[in-house]
Amino acid sequence: MRELSDQVDKAEAEYERLKEEDKNKQDMKQIICDSHVNELTQDVVGIFIKKVKAYKGKRVEIEWNYPE
Repeated sequence: MRELSDQVDKAEAEYERLKEEDKNKQDMKQIICDSHVNELTQDVVGIFIKKVKAYKGKRVEIEWNYPE
């Protein structure tokens, strides 16, 4: 019973973490929309993006300048 309770606690904590992560992403999307960014300039990149990694096969990874 204790093991199941621990699993439930871990699952609930992970759920809350994922909810917060999604909220942060939605907040950032709203900030971008509200800022009326029409083009990707170096200033915009500097504000929103920390790092961009490009890989073979057209895969790109973006590290944002806000907590995930």
